[in-house]
Amino acid sequence: MKVARQHSKGKAPRTKDGRKDRLGGKAATPTATSTKKADPVTFLDLNLSDKTIAGLTKSKYTKMTEIQKRAIPLALTGKDILGAAKTGSGKTLSYLIPMLERLHKQSWSRVDGIGAIVLSPTRELALQIFNVLRKVGREHNFSAGLVTGGKDLQAEAGSIRHMNILICTPGRLLQHLSETPDFNCDNLSMLVLDEADRILDMGFAKTLNAILEYFPSERQTMLFSATQTKSLSDIARLSMNDPEYVAVHEASAHATPQALQQTYITCALPEKLDVLFSFLRNHPRIKCIAFLSSCKQVRFVQETFHRLRPGIHCMALHGKQKQLKRMAIFEDFLRREHAVLFATDIAARGLDFPSVDWVVQVDCPDDVDTYIHRVGRTARFNSAGQSMMLLLPSEEPAMIKLLEERRVPVQKIHINPAHTVSISKQMVSFATQDAEVKYLAQRAFVSYVRSIFLKSNKEVFDVTELPLEEYAYSLGLPGAPRIRFVTKSKALKNASRDIQQVLESIEETEEKDDKEAKGQLASDSSDADSDGGESSDSGSDSGSDSDSDAEGKKPLLDGLNPRNRPSQRMEKLFRRSGTRLTATRDVIHDSSSDSGSESSDAGSDSDSDDLFKIKRHDHELAEEIDAIKLLPSGPQSHRDKLKTLKRHRMKTLGSGTRTLFDEEGVGRELKFVEDESTFQHDTAVLQAEEYIARERETLQVADIQDKDLQRLKLRERRVLAKMKEKQEAGEIESARVAFEEWRKARDEKIAARKAAGAARAMRSDDEDDMEEDAAPPGDESSSDEEDAFRSPAGSKRGYSPAGEDTSPAKRARPAEIPATLESQEDLILQMLNS
Repeated sequence: MKVARQHSKGKAPRTKDGRKDRLGGKAATPTATSTKKADPVTFLDLNLSDKTIAGLTKSKYTKMTEIQKRAIPLALTGKDILGAAKTGSGKTLSYLIPMLERLHKQSWSRVDGIGAIVLSPTRELALQIFNVLRKVGREHNFSAGLVTGGKDLQAEAGSIRHMNILICTPGRLLQHLSETPDFNCDNLSMLVLDEADRILDMGFAKTLNAILEYFPSERQTMLFSATQTKSLSDIARLSMNDPEYVAVHEASAHATPQALQQTYITCALPEKLDVLFSFLRNHPRIKCIAFLSSCKQVRFVQETFHRLRPGIHCMALHGKQKQLKRMAIFEDFLRREHAVLFATDIAARGLDFPSVDWVVQVDCPDDVDTYIHRVGRTARFNSAGQSMMLLLPSEEPAMIKLLEERRVPVQKIHINPAHTVSISKQMVSFATQDAEVKYLAQRAFVSYVRSIFLKSNKEVFDVTELPLEEYAYSLGLPGAPRIRFVTKSKALKNASRDIQQVLESIEETEEKDDKEAKGQLASDSSDADSDGGESSDSGSDSGSDSDSDAEGKKPLLDGLNPRNRPSQRMEKLFRRSGTRLTATRDVIHDSSSDSGSESSDAGSDSDSDDLFKIKRHDHELAEEIDAIKLLPSGPQSHRDKLKTLKRHRMKTLGSGTRTLFDEEGVGRELKFVEDESTFQHDTAVLQAEEYIARERETLQVADIQDKDLQRLKLRERRVLAKMKEKQEAGEIESARVAFEEWRKARDEKIAARKAAGAARAMRSDDEDDMEEDAAPPGDESSSDEEDAFRSPAGSKRGYSPAGEDTSPAKRARPAEIPATLESQEDLILQMLNS
C-alpha cells in the first residue's frame, strides 16, 4: 500500500473527486474556466498555467480550433466529455491541455505514480500523441512514457512505476497491469480514449473490460473520435458521470472536411491494379496513401509495384511488421515529399501525415465510419486534399446510398482509357520467374476473398459476384486457388435452383410413366371388347381424359427462368433450416403420391409400383437424390461438418499417394516397409540371389575394363618414353601428331561406349568400326604393316581365328577396348623405331 506524502500541517484534505488537495487548506474543486470574453479565440483567453502557455507558445500553437474552444473549458471544470469532430480538427490538444492543467493543479509528482492515461488503438497514433505531449508539456516536471507492443517488457517494467502520464495501447497496458510487480493505477485521475469508437468495438472489448477493473471509479474520463459513440452501455461501462457531448460539426452540411474533394470510380475487380498503377504513373509528384483490405495484399502490391517502377517511391505499412520497422517506415514517410504508402486500416485513424495530397481507397471500406477516417488523412486543419475510391459494380449502389445518408458528398468520375496501362502480363512474368511473388499473390488472393466473405454488410459485399478467375489472372496466377467457404456460399445461393431442377426431373419421369401405363390400359381394353361399342367409346373418352390429365400435370413453372419462378410449397419445405435429409425424401414421396393420385383412382397398378420404387434407395433416381444430399440441411456442429466433409472426400477422391521430394525438386513415391504378416521369406531370398548375381556380373565386367585400361596406360607410357629418346624433332613430329589424334579418338570412343551401356556386339563388327575410327591418320600407306601386327595381337589376346571369344571370362567383356588398339600401338612403336 502506497503511503501518501504528508502536508506540512498534517494530511492533505481530499477534494470532491477523492483526490488530495495539493494546494493545502480547504478542499478545493477544479476551477471552472470563466472566460472574460464571450467566445475565447486564443489559448491566452483561457485560465491556463504559465508552464502550459510557454509550451504552447514554443510549439507555435496560438489559436484554438472549434473543438478546442468548446471542449477545453468544460474539461478544465472536471466534467466527463464525449468529443466528436472532423478529422484533422485538433482533438489531441483538446485533452492534453486539460490533462496537464489537472495534474499541475494537484501538484502531481513522481512519487504519486500514474495520474493520467491515454489509450490509443494503434502504436503509430500513440507515438504521435507522445510527440505532441513532449512539445506542449516541455516546461512541466511530469514524467511521461510511451508503452506499446513490440518492445522489451522487462525494460519498460523498470521505469513504468515512476511515470505520471502514460501514452499506451490497450494490449501492452493490460500486460503490465497483470504481470509487472508494484505497478498499479489506484491514484489515476484522468482517463482518455482517443479514437474511442475503435477501442470500444468488439476488437478491444475484452481487453478494455479487463483494464477498467484496475482503475478507480472516481476519475475524469474523456472520449474523442471523428465518429463518436452515444451508446449508454459504453458510457456505463466507463463509469462516466453525466458526460457532456461536444459535437462541433454535427450540424454542418457535410461530415467530412469542406476542403476535401471526394471522388469514386467504378471498375471491375481484375482492373483495380491497372487503375492504381496508371494513377501513380500519371501522378509521380504527389504524397499518397493507398488503403487495402489485408496485410498480405499490402505486401504483394508493394513488392510488385517496386519491380514495376511507377516513378514514385513505394512503401508499405501493416500490422504484421515488427515494431522497429513500423516506426522507421512511419518516420520515413513523414519526411518524404513524394511517396506512396500502401497501408491497411492501421493507418486510417488519428495519424497526422503532413502534406498528404491523395488518399486512394483501393478496396471498399467496411462502413461509412471507416471511410471518414481514411479520407481524414488528407485535408487536415484547413488544408486541401483529394480522395478517390475504387468500387466494384456490385458495391456501388449500396455504398453510395450509405454515404449519402451520412452526408458524405462523393462525385463519380470515369477512367480515361488512353492513360490506362495493363500490367497483367508483367504480373504473370513476375509470378513465373519468382516463386515468392507467386506465393504472395496466392495469399493476397485468399485474404481479399476472405475479407469480402467476412464483411457484415452483405448488401455491399457479395462474394458470389466476384470474378475470381479473372482476378487471379490479374495477380499473375494461372488459376484461382480453391477456397472452401466461397464454394459453400455459392452452393447456398444456388440451392433453390438445384431443388427446382430436381423436382422438374422427377415430374417429367412421373409424367412419362403415366403416359406409358395409360397407353397400355387403352390397348388392353380395345383387345377385350370385340364389338367396339360402348367400351371402345368409353376407352376413347378415358384416353382423352388421360391426355388432358397428362397435359395438366406438366410443370406449371416450365419455361420460366429458375431465378424468376415463384416459390412453391415444395421449395419452401426444402429451404426450411431444420429440415433433415430424411424429411427431404418424405417431401419427394408426398409429391409423387399427389401427382399420381388421379391415375390411382383409375385403377392403375403401375403408379403404385412407381410410388414404392421411389421409396427404395436403389431406384434410378439416385443422381437426383444425391444432388439433394449435397444441399445444406439443418444446423450442424463444426465437428459434424468436418466429419461429413472427410467422408465425402474419401468417397470421391479415394486414398491419396504420398510423394517425397529431394533437394533437386524431383518427386518420388514414398515406399513403406511391409508388414511381417505379408512379408514372404522365400521371395526375399530369391530377390537377394538375383541381386547378388547381377552385382557379380557387373563386377566382372568392371574388372575386365579396369585391367584393359591399365594395360593401355602402360603401353602408352612406353610409347612416350620411346618418343623422348628421339633427339631430332623432325623425325618424330608426324608420329607425335598421329599418336595424339589416335589417343583422342580412343578416349572419345571409350566414353561413348561406356555411356551407351557397354553394348555387347560381335567382335568382327567392332573391329571394323574401331579400325576406321581409331586408326592413326599420320601414316595411311602402312596398312600392310598394320595387318602384319594385328594377327599376333589378336592371337595373343585369346581370340579364335573366327573372331569368337572362347573363354567364359572374356564372354562378359565389353567391346569398347578391342585388341586392335594394341596392334595400333605396336604400329606406332614400329614407326618410331624406324
